[in-house]
Amino acid sequence: MKPRAFLTTLVVLATVGVCARLGWWQVARMHEKERLRASFDSVLTAAPTPAIALAAGMPLARRKVVVTGTYDMAHQILLSARSHDGDTGVDVVTPLVMPDGRAVLVDRGWMPALDAMTADPVDQVEPGEQSVVGLAQEIPATSGPTRWVRLPSRRAVLWSTYSLSRDSLAARVPYPLLEVLIEQLPGPAVPATPRRGMPERPDPSMHFWYALQWFAVGLIVAIGSLVASRRAGAPARAASPPAA
Repeated sequence: MKPRAFLTTLVVLATVGVCARLGWWQVARMHEKERLRASFDSVLTAAPTPAIALAAGMPLARRKVVVTGTYDMAHQILLSARSHDGDTGVDVVTPLVMPDGRAVLVDRGWMPALDAMTADPVDQVEPGEQSVVGLAQEIPATSGPTRWVRLPSRRAVLWSTYSLSRDSLAARVPYPLLEVLIEQLPGPAVPATPRRGMPERPDPSMHFWYALQWFAVGLIVAIGSLVASRRAGAPARAASPPAA
């Protein structure tokens, strides 16, 4: 085999191998997303765990919980740069004070904000005792150099920040907090505003199509190189003299 043909064959084999590897990697990612989706669905359909149990050593991440208490509308936090259906806005986080005097932060949903930072949820009042069902996620101990901005509000201490951390929250609320943020789920008795939404469900289909594309590219390269090789060899065979 000529050096040029040998080098071309190596390049083709390497390209097909890389495409096949990437295709199988996408297949593995698809199966991983299928497992995540099954876990996600089981969490949403499960009976909620009392949130107070999370403080007793239960796993914190992505559990469906229920907690009862009274919202402290005088202390609220806006999580900036959140989007909804392509519109910019903020998520409204309000402490829910439990009967034992501790509180848990509840993400009550999304509000529009043209600058993705400034809104006033003072009119989004939910008085009296509330029973909140949602997904719990752990609040990290620290979040790096996150900036907190005090916003003007008529009747509340209102802060804006991009992310939450336990060290930055300690000085901004007058009671001990559980180490979780509860993302409230929509339901029949849940107010329309702020807008609660279902969390995004893991979707494995995109990885199926990515895998199909990589396998198709590898197949095209393999078939194309074979066709090109045969076409290149045809003139040589036609030009060779017939045997005597």
